[in-house]
Amino acid sequence: MKNYGKKSVPFLLATLLLVGLAGCEPKVEDKREEVPVDPPKQIVTIGEAKNYYDNYSKRRVPLIRRYEDSINRRGIDEKMQQMQQEDDQGKGEAAEAPAKFDVARYVYYDYQTIKDYMTFIEQQAAAAKVDISTIRFYFSNYPDSTQYVHPRQNSIMISPALKQGDREYLFYIDDSDPENPKPVLLGDNFGPVKQGVGKVETSKDKAYASFGPSLPTSNIALVLPYDGGQSLTLNRGTGAPPPYHEQ
Repeated sequence: MKNYGKKSVPFLLATLLLVGLAGCEPKVEDKREEVPVDPPKQIVTIGEAKNYYDNYSKRRVPLIRRYEDSINRRGIDEKMQQMQQEDDQGKGEAAEAPAKFDVARYVYYDYQTIKDYMTFIEQQAAAAKVDISTIRFYFSNYPDSTQYVHPRQNSIMISPALKQGDREYLFYIDDSDPENPKPVLLGDNFGPVKQGVGKVETSKDKAYASFGPSLPTSNIALVLPYDGGQSLTLNRGTGAPPPYHEQ
């Protein structure tokens, strides 16, 4: 037994040495080769982009500014009339000329927000068992309210749509039942769709929308819980100008 123990010591030392050396070897990183992506066919040249931008500058900006400035002038005219009356009474103040209206030229979001948004709407659609068919970019306009950074300025809204029958619908998620979220169809103007549209047929645990006269077992909610539900529409980006940058 003693001889056997002495002979086994070198073997154990050698084994420990090999294990130690193996642990010191640098780890080989799993570098997966990224597949290059071709540019989408919808990409336009810089020259085309500049042309489209300039067309908007010529055809839309003056019209928008003229209209919005007329509203400002209307307000200042009413204020001046009031101040004139007060001036006649000996308590008038000088009226300030309205500044030119800032016509929005672009809206931006940080890149991570867009990535998070795409992930979010995909998760919501998957939970409701529907497929997003397109993403819409809506032109919009803010109310004349001081709660907005740029009142009355144009903006955009981004919203997914799903295909049902021969057309597409905006939608949001009725999550009143967390175990069974349902998509709520909306028209192109974010209003409710007509009754009788919205029956969903399921196949392979996936819901596909189709036209139907009744909805007793539909996977699409009819009631529009505007005060609840989960919206999928993105807004609240940063509109500009201002600030105005030197070219």
